[in-house]
Order: sequence, then C-alpha cells, then structure tokens
Amino acid sequence: MIVLLCAAPCLSADGVDGIRPAPDSVTLLKGSFRMSGAAFKYSSSLDSTAREAVQALASRLSLVCGKTSPVSSPVGLDGATASGAVKGMIFLIDEGMPEEAYSLDIQPGTAVVRAGGTAGILHSVQTLRQMLPDAIYEPRPVQQRVRWTLPCCTLADCPDNAVRAVRIDVAAAYSDVARLESFLDNMASVKLNVLRLMVADDDCWRPQTEAFPLLAQMTAYRGEKTYSRPELERLVRHARLLGISIVPEIGIPSKMLAELSLDSLPQELSAELEDIFGTVPLVFEGGPDGSIEEFVSGSTASELEGCASRLWGSQGQ
Repeated sequence: MIVLLCAAPCLSADGVDGIRPAPDSVTLLKGSFRMSGAAFKYSSSLDSTAREAVQALASRLSLVCGKTSPVSSPVGLDGATASGAVKGMIFLIDEGMPEEAYSLDIQPGTAVVRAGGTAGILHSVQTLRQMLPDAIYEPRPVQQRVRWTLPCCTLADCPDNAVRAVRIDVAAAYSDVARLESFLDNMASVKLNVLRLMVADDDCWRPQTEAFPLLAQMTAYRGEKTYSRPELERLVRHARLLGISIVPEIGIPSKMLAELSLDSLPQELSAELEDIFGTVPLVFEGGPDGSIEEFVSGSTASELEGCASRLWGSQGQ
C-alpha cells in the first residue's frame, strides 16, 4: 500500500483516464476547457477547508503554468451559473447530494463542480488535478510547453464506502512528520479518508505528553524518536485540510505495567491525547474476546474501558 500511495501522483494522465479511483460515470463531449489563467469562483456556502482547497489548486496551477488564476466568491454565483451568465472554474454546494459526492460539468467556457459538502469539494479538486497533465505536481514553474486543458465531459462520483482507511505503525517503524504529511497527500489523491496511526505498542510509546513526560523516554526501546505535541498538531491540521481523519491506536497491553504505575493516567493522558487528535481509541488486543479484563482487573479495567467508550463511542477494538 505504501508503494502504491507513494506513486499515486505519477498515475496522472491527460483526461479522464488518469482519475483514480475511476468515477461512477463519465460522458466525454467535444471540445476542451482551458485551465491556464482561468478564473476560479466559489460559492459563499463553501467552508474554510473547501475554500483553501480551491485556493491551493488555483495557486498551484498559476505557479506551474505561469498564468495567474484569480480566485473570488461573487455574490449570486449559484443563480448566475444556472443562467449561464458566468465563465470560469466554478465550485458550488448542492445540499441534495451526499456529503462526499460531486459532479463535474465541463464545457468550452465553463467548468462547474457541484458537491454535497466539503468532502465532495476536496474529492473534486483531486480529480481535477488528475485530469490535468502530470506537470501539475511540479513544485516550480514548468518550462516546456504544456496544454493546460480539461476535456469537455460530464462526470459524477461518490465513494462506495464511508471509511477508506490505511494503517501506519509508527510505533514499530518511526516516520518523521514531513514523510507522514506526504503520505497523507497521496492518500487524499486516491480519496482515502482515514489514517489509523499506531502510536504505541509493546515496546514503544511515540507521543510526548505533558502529563507524563517520562513515559516515552522510559518505554521507547526501539529508539528515542518521539513526536512532540506541536508535531502531532501540525499533522492533524494537515490531515483535516485534506479531509482525512487520524485515528490514533494504542496497543494494549503495550505499556500496561508502565501505565498501571501512573495512578491518574486514564484521565490526564487520555485527555491530553484527545485534545491533540480529537479522539483517543484504545485498541484492546490482549484477550481472546477483545476484553481488557484478560490482563488487568478491577477499577483500572473499568476506568480504561469507560475512557475508550467515551472517546471512541462503540467502535473501540
């Protein structure tokens, strides 16, 4: 999976053949829409994450092709688009569509994206990137001549599965935040939306915590590399801008002896990790029935299970 994701941007090809995964439906039409210098316009109903995604695409296009694509949010854009009175690359929200669904209607003078919500806008941006020449992924202006056009077509897509996850075990093999961010970029390019991040196992605890600063140092037998709170917050921010949720996983009974020696661990440590990730799933892997009582009993077991239930709902594993 890592090999496939790292290669994902290279899968781009001119037109609809480069879209990964393949959309639900595509109808090719005659003509093309010129993207170089095209004005990007979005509805005021887009939230900040969707707007940033649109702005990022316009900025990247401006950089690589050498022609500025202005970005704006005109009043009455929905009505003007419906009447055909607007030109350019248009992004609209259609509340009648599922959150992750989107459609493209690309004509010679106008390309319109309609999406059910922020996730749909993010997916559409990835699809537009994949429909453009490979040079869209270059980090600097492209010197050779490139046709910055999209084929005229109508396209509709919506993921079949609500959760499309990948797991990375950084407890077993450390990866720095820059590499994880690159991995998130590649996940987004193929519209995966959950990163299950194993941050602790039987030999290693990666997150640095204010509640128990010695925990990582005492238990990191696979090396001293850990993640600071600012690093984890940076990673979570990057993921959110891509529409990806990071689910931290803690292998139990990984650190059980160390954890049981710290009386207030369940409340203080879990609260700190929850503040960073937004949720702290505890992965109960010790007993044959998945129950924490197999290796710890009494009030500590109840406390940890209750903590996991509050933070992860009914999905704890």
